[in-house]
Amino acid sequence: MNGNMKKLIAMAMIVVAGLAVLSCGSGAIDGKWTISTVNGETVKTVEKVPYISFNGAEGRINACFGVNTANGSYTYENGKLGIDNLMMTMMAGIPQDMEVENKVREAVGNVASAKIKGNKLLLYDSAGKELMTLVKEQ
Repeated sequence: MNGNMKKLIAMAMIVVAGLAVLSCGSGAIDGKWTISTVNGETVKTVEKVPYISFNGAEGRINACFGVNTANGSYTYENGKLGIDNLMMTMMAGIPQDMEVENKVREAVGNVASAKIKGNKLLLYDSAGKELMTLVKEQ
């Protein structure tokens, strides 16, 4: 095999590896996202800032919904987002924060798809209704 053929094969392998990573898609939502809106309402809490953090390498999420923290698994492929096996702490908090948490928890339970628009992650239910807007933390 000559040098040009080796270079061509090496380039082809790089392209195939890159396509494999892109087709997985989970890396697109990796990182920590602050929950900005739920059901069109701006999220306002007193004690903690609600967020969801996606770790695509492990297929895991960790989150704070307003008072309590949650951990679970997720899949994200071709815009479809599935969140499963959520385990959550069960602490009480101030009424305003508990109200936010209840809305976030219900919305998370209905998430079926996601779309990235700039620095925002939009989460939708199976009917295409926007449930939440999250903003990427820098």
